Amino acid sequence: MPFPAPFTPMNTLPSGPRRHPRPCRSIFCGLLACALLAAAPRAQAQARHHRPPPKPGPMLAQGIMHKQTLHFHLNLVRSSQTVAALEPKGAHGFSFTPADRLVARSTNGYYHLGDLDLRLRVGASGPWKSYSTAFHREPVKALPIKGDQLASANLAPTLPAGIPLRIIRTWRIDGKNLALHFTITNTSSEPVTIGSLGIPMVFNNILTGRTLAQVAAKCSFDDPYIGDDAGYVQVTRLSGHGPALVIIPEGRTPLQAWKPIPGIRHRRGQPAKLQVFHDPTPRSITFEGFYDWMVLSGAYQQNQWKHARPWNTATTLTLNPGQSQNFGLIFLLSPTIQHIQQTLIQHFRPVAVGIPGYILPQDIDAQLFLHYQQPVASITVNPAGAIEITPEHNTHSGWMKYSLQGRTWGRARVTVTYLDGTRQTVSYFVIKPEQQAVADLGHFLFTKQWYVNPHDPFHRSPSVISYDNQAHKQVTQDGRVWIAGLSDEAGAGSWLAAAMKEYGLPNKHQVDQFEQFVDH
Repeated sequence: MPFPAPFTPMNTLPSGPRRHPRPCRSIFCGLLACALLAAAPRAQAQARHHRPPPKPGPMLAQGIMHKQTLHFHLNLVRSSQTVAALEPKGAHGFSFTPADRLVARSTNGYYHLGDLDLRLRVGASGPWKSYSTAFHREPVKALPIKGDQLASANLAPTLPAGIPLRIIRTWRIDGKNLALHFTITNTSSEPVTIGSLGIPMVFNNILTGRTLAQVAAKCSFDDPYIGDDAGYVQVTRLSGHGPALVIIPEGRTPLQAWKPIPGIRHRRGQPAKLQVFHDPTPRSITFEGFYDWMVLSGAYQQNQWKHARPWNTATTLTLNPGQSQNFGLIFLLSPTIQHIQQTLIQHFRPVAVGIPGYILPQDIDAQLFLHYQQPVASITVNPAGAIEITPEHNTHSGWMKYSLQGRTWGRARVTVTYLDGTRQTVSYFVIKPEQQAVADLGHFLFTKQWYVNPHDPFHRSPSVISYDNQAHKQVTQDGRVWIAGLSDEAGAGSWLAAAMKEYGLPNKHQVDQFEQFVDH
């Protein structure tokens, strides 16, 4: 692995005739280096230990509300009615949300489960205005609860004055399950268009500052199925243990897109400047950020995403004066990660399974299995003709079976519309026939990525090196040393792919090149 770019390896420094180092000096230097390496972790730990603890932000001044459901201990911040902790019962205090970082994240700008992001405009044209309940915290207006409700609030105080919508958020019980519900009403005298609506998915994927044991005990990763009406998010514990959290739509709350919530650039010695739709939690390789469940995404498709092809058709929603619209999510528990699919079926959600997967070589006969309580009304493909779909006999266990044949190279979206109007999208990528795709991979690896430089200071030549396809050049230097090197998952990925290609589809000239790499 090469050194980071700012450093120069010792064997490249100009020097006079080499002299053998004195033995005593070598031993002393070696012992000193070992001592410094051994002391570094302790020094870092002491620095963390002496760092002053964070002070509670104003949003915690009113304390915490403790609620119980059949499956969860739900703690809500009283002033914001956002989640302080979401603990599955029987999990010994484990929380899917970053409950142990609540104090540090209790000031303006930090997102919590229960927040809402919107972009609006009054009328059919004009600029989009951005609103977020996380940007400037003020205590929400608590409303009386009734029936199956756990907490309810008018979010007006924590949104800018003059917003033309009234937003009521309610935590309630849906059957036996926890639900998050929003009712949005146009209070103005003109039509209001909601160009984007995002529900932040804030779970404890913050690995920063934790030991491996703490990461396994406290943290989770969330993965979306961006399947329109059939979309869902699964949140799985890094320990691998159950239960797993499964979030599904309440009513028509499609998972149209999965939008990153960017971080804020921290300049040394200066306070971070808050930006709407940004979260101040420092980004790093141990924290990749939070995401918005995008119910509507048309405003982004018209602007920031205008050069990108969306996974689903981007839409907006226009509310006439006095008109209301409901959105919401339901929180399920699956006993294990392996039971997530069955949990969805048990709660009457559409499920799709592609065999052998969703990368579709043109010479493979693939299958798509669908399971839902409603029959299929129609299936369409975009682009038209990219995939040929033929219905087959249903299975004995109730799965609807289809055979698939890839026809046109590139991305393709299969849209399944059920009899009740529910839309489910399944995204595919059609590639060349398998053997041709593997041959093309080998050609690219041993031409575009084949690195020959006898003067390379890091002795990486000859090799199959990382490649930047946007810049159309090999990556010989990068601040992330594992990208430009030949080990770790990034640097090793190319030459490992080359080895597997030659194992499966050998080419004599490429094998000769790979032997040069191995023997060097």
